[in-house]
Amino acid sequence: MNLDTLKKELKQNRFLFSFILKGLLFFTLWNTLVKFLVNKIYSDINALTVSYGAVMKTLYGWVGIDGHYTITDKRGCLIWIDQQPVVNIADPCNGFELFGLFIGFIWAFGGKKYRWLFLLAGSLSIYIINLIRMFALANVAQNHHELLDFHHHYTFTIFVYGYIVLLWWAWTKLNSKPANV
Repeated sequence: MNLDTLKKELKQNRFLFSFILKGLLFFTLWNTLVKFLVNKIYSDINALTVSYGAVMKTLYGWVGIDGHYTITDKRGCLIWIDQQPVVNIADPCNGFELFGLFIGFIWAFGGKKYRWLFLLAGSLSIYIINLIRMFALANVAQNHHELLDFHHHYTFTIFVYGYIVLLWWAWTKLNSKPANV
């Protein structure tokens, strides 16, 4: 491939290359933020992780279940149901990377139509989806502990990432120009 061919390819696929470059840049910045800033500020426990424990305790109370949480020394939040430890929410499971993935795609794709509202509503809905995932995992851990590993690594991972793909699809539909026919 010569230089002229490369220039022609770049010009024809400018959007694709811009999307990839922006995505890589955002991914690098987001991971730097997580590894250096957030982990230094929250050296003991991440506030996002604790928020899931607090919300789950409230939800359990609403349905009449004795649930609470404790902060563990392993950067996590242990969920208890009926005085039994059920599931530990570790920092990598708190959804922070999911928010970065979602926001990075929206930023890299571009579009201005309702961007901030979409980012806010999408991030809040990802928090809720992840909360539902944790609630379901706690239920699986309590009632079918032998299935916990499978559901944690496959079922709910597909569920959460599938939801994010649907959000991306909605964003592209909202901000794409119709093709000239």
